[in-house]
Amino acid sequence: MQTRSLTYFRRLSKRHDVIMLQETHGDEEDLEEVRRGHPRFKASGGFMESGNAGGVVILIHERLASQFQVFDVLEAVKGRILVVQMSGAAGCFQLIDVHIDPSLSHAAIKRQLWNLRTLLLG
Repeated sequence: MQTRSLTYFRRLSKRHDVIMLQETHGDEEDLEEVRRGHPRFKASGGFMESGNAGGVVILIHERLASQFQVFDVLEAVKGRILVVQMSGAAGCFQLIDVHIDPSLSHAAIKRQLWNLRTLLLG
């Protein structure tokens, strides 16, 4: 992930239980680095093939994550739309990080959001 994203995350991680990052321009290796450096956060991410664009990351502090036993991570659009579904005795909770490429046409945006709807509702 970009140094700027990591710096921003470090600042946010001191005050928030959920952090969603966009335009991380990273890959799974970068996500592992975040996990190692911040073990109190459960980190999930979705990245573009090239790693040069897009990228979404959802981080959940253990204060919140510990209330759930099941975590499902779904990628509706690679590197652009990520869903974390949590469930357990505390109930159910969904986090959705949507990063729409501003260069997309209206029709392409509608298709991406339709993919998200289909993923969530079947």
